[in-house]
Amino acid sequence: GSGDVWNSDIAIDELLIDSGGCVSSPPAVVDITVPAIGTEISILNQSAFTVGGSCSDNGQNVSLSGDVSGTVVCSGGNWSIILDLSSHPDGTITVVADHSDSAGGANGSSTRDFIKDANTLQFDNMETLANWSNVSGDDGDWTLLAGETPSDGVGPDDDQSGNQKYVYTEASNPISASDVFILESNDLAAGTYNIKLDFYWNKRGDNMGDIYLEASTDGGNSWDTAIWSHIGQDIPRFGTDVWNNQVIDACLAGYNSGNVRFRFRAVMPSSGSVWHSDIALDSIKLTVDGCQ
Repeated sequence: GSGDVWNSDIAIDELLIDSGGCVSSPPAVVDITVPAIGTEISILNQSAFTVGGSCSDNGQNVSLSGDVSGTVVCSGGNWSIILDLSSHPDGTITVVADHSDSAGGANGSSTRDFIKDANTLQFDNMETLANWSNVSGDDGDWTLLAGETPSDGVGPDDDQSGNQKYVYTEASNPISASDVFILESNDLAAGTYNIKLDFYWNKRGDNMGDIYLEASTDGGNSWDTAIWSHIGQDIPRFGTDVWNNQVIDACLAGYNSGNVRFRFRAVMPSSGSVWHSDIALDSIKLTVDGCQ
């Protein structure tokens, strides 16, 4: 504005005018992770069915739509809501989670389908052990796994529905001949529900052990004679992987009063190499349409 101006050399270089202005922040991110894919809405959880997952914008809403409605705030990177689905008809229930973006950018969205079945008492697709548990005092634990077992040509190549998990007996060392693996259920009201079991089993190997389904009416203190079993080999090692579907009517077998608990008891072969005895289970469903 005044004085000597010869020191005021101002420079500009490489001026680029480009598109891409008014770019909003990255969209909010939301996911539905609870319950696991394939979970069924059963008699025991239809009035208090928990749905939840992860979210990116703490303090912002996650709104549910589709076949349900509800709103919950994202907190600590997670969200969760309890839904009453008892009035919904049987079949597919679609849940859409929409997550608002704190910076005014695009919202995030995630969709998950669940199945409601009035006959289902509980359904465990073995993404977790859920209503089943390993017990103390046996020789090895049932293990969750996705994909093929470590032993070549032995056990499943995948779960029975594809690309998810199953539970199995890893029979490699230090497992020994006649070792026992036990997988035990929760207690169920046989006096209230006519229980039927529907599950898948897999036995592929050259020196294969046995599997038994047993029941207890005294909280697991004693176990009755097996209500189902499969002895020895089903498919030889390197044979085509086969998941067998098995349906057992526990009500017709006499378990129709009081409480009942079930267990799968796998027994390794009594002699020879036992590492081929990877016995697997998947998609264990208990329904209330027994005694028919």
